[in-house]
Amino acid sequence: MQAKKQPGPRIMLMLCLAGGGCATVHAPNLNILTPQVEMFAEDGSFRVAVERPIPTPFESEFCNAFDPRQIGTQRWREALAEGARRVVVQHPGVEKPLFGVLKLCALRGNVRGPWLREYLIQVPQSYVDETTASRVSVVYEIYPPSTKNGGYAWILWLARSPFESGPSGGVSPAPPPAQGAVAPAIAPAAPSAPGLLIIVSAPPGADIVLDGRAAGKAPLRLEVLPGDHLVEGTWPDGSKQSAVTSAAAGTSSVVRLKPGDPK
Repeated sequence: MQAKKQPGPRIMLMLCLAGGGCATVHAPNLNILTPQVEMFAEDGSFRVAVERPIPTPFESEFCNAFDPRQIGTQRWREALAEGARRVVVQHPGVEKPLFGVLKLCALRGNVRGPWLREYLIQVPQSYVDETTASRVSVVYEIYPPSTKNGGYAWILWLARSPFESGPSGGVSPAPPPAQGAVAPAIAPAAPSAPGLLIIVSAPPGADIVLDGRAAGKAPLRLEVLPGDHLVEGTWPDGSKQSAVTSAAAGTSSVVRLKPGDPK
């Protein structure tokens, strides 16, 4: 007997909406469960931490149905096109911030449970340990906790280098090597290679001056020469803050600025 092909998530969503039996809803809040973990949008639009939930800042209609292909290590590219956001994750298990792509999924209204109250993000240490500069780890939650008639509540791709996309690109995190394969050696960056500064401000929109030159409004992604750099931020109300940061060749650093007293 020939097996019937199961409909993809987009087709299932259309059928649900047409039939009125599983219209989608969105959980009102976004929260973090893993202690000492903090996540903020790379564009500065939101920030969330344990016991500091925020209203759900965005959502995607395209992960409502269970489909293992949606959690592939390279699926983050499609996720960004479907409404996901780039994020930075501070985790107690690593010294430097992690980079991520977060997808918050529409939820089927005919399913009851805690998923309808909030998107509760977990970042276990084991998933962090799997990441490298070129290896992606994917953590997600299935609701209800069964693959039969289930769906995804949220999906988070993690890596230790920024997720880059587009034809001009940058280096994208690569999938892990096949079992038994030997990962290729990564040559050290040349001393002349630039570093990347990711500058975010809270609230966003601060005017940034880098080493005495106007650089634009935060959030910014700036390539810089290795070494120390002075980053200065000025908000519309006159508040200012500055920070000295060190950039290394071929690596990324996050600079976060918050307004101080007007000078």
